[in-house]
Amino acid sequence: MVTPKRKDAQQLTELILETARDLFTQYGVDTVSMHQIAKTAGVGQATMYRRYAQKGDLCLELIDDQFNRLRIEIEAQLEQLDGAPILERLISVFRRIIMFTHHEASLLKAIHVSLVQSRCLNADAQQFFCSQPYLYLHGTLAGLLKEASDAGQTVSFDPAFTAHIMIAALAPHTLQHLSDRYGYTTDDIIDQLIRTLIRPLFISLD
Repeated sequence: MVTPKRKDAQQLTELILETARDLFTQYGVDTVSMHQIAKTAGVGQATMYRRYAQKGDLCLELIDDQFNRLRIEIEAQLEQLDGAPILERLISVFRRIIMFTHHEASLLKAIHVSLVQSRCLNADAQQFFCSQPYLYLHGTLAGLLKEASDAGQTVSFDPAFTAHIMIAALAPHTLQHLSDRYGYTTDDIIDQLIRTLIRPLFISLD
């Protein structure tokens, strides 16, 4: 049974998240401050910071809804491609993850900044890597890579390690730099990442 106090806390959290989502949509993630979110939501800054130590924490919770949709899409893709070559399934999933990273770049960049600036300096550094979104993506990629390895379709490699590297390559600031500095389109980036990280692992590309 949900107590009145707990219900109030849940409603307050929902208010903060809804306010942040509206402000991010209107002004962009980078320009909206925690103070602005608290003021617009009508809550004290102390209350705000008790729930979210910094903007990256708030963004991590906001991205959960979008990630749930990504998970459903990936599972639907794999169901549609049931029986297809492992390479085709792996590329399809990796492509969808890159597109998700592109569409949610603002939120992901804020999360990344939060991790780099402070969370990597303490025990909470594992929060991102132990989060359900990260574990799901890593498990899905590692599972497909292991399937290919077990089938004798690849060179010798470590599927779990490689899955971590594949996700790390999608750091939002890196993708933004490739786009801004070198003019790569999202399709270009997808093609280059697949050529660099996936195809060289496979002995036969038939």
